[in-house]
Amino acid sequence: MLIQCFEQQVKQFADKPAVVHGKDCLSYGQLNKQANRLAHFILHHHLSPDHHTVNQAAIHMDKGSAIMVALLGVLKANLTYVPLDTSYPDNRLIHIIQHSGSRLIVTNRRYQTLAQTLAEQVNMPVTLCLLEDVPEDSPSTNPECQPDDAKPAYILY
Repeated sequence: MLIQCFEQQVKQFADKPAVVHGKDCLSYGQLNKQANRLAHFILHHHLSPDHHTVNQAAIHMDKGSAIMVALLGVLKANLTYVPLDTSYPDNRLIHIIQHSGSRLIVTNRRYQTLAQTLAEQVNMPVTLCLLEDVPEDSPSTNPECQPDDAKPAYILY
């Protein structure tokens, strides 16, 4: 339902600002296209039959337009997002990843090394998805995922 509401806003206000953070501004259309590229990338590269147990994706990055792309991309891939506060100590982040069952960490180059270290310290396989690795030519159309309304949008710790 949340994604459908957002996509309706995109249809009505495609050129209007959706996210403004400092000098960075994304219109609804730009935000939707970037989130769709990430969702398709996650669906194609991280939700293959080998990764069928991925239900949650942790998001580890600073506040800004990129985190909104990550959040919407994860939701459009029909996953529950688990925010990881960048100010938390490593042992707290490890606990959150482990306890939530997040087998995917969406992050950016700034936090790549830390996210890799966290992934190696939990007792389950965890993969990384870097925003910068999403190809510009990934599909920017809305993914055709059937949302599960019984699934939570997020898990907070």
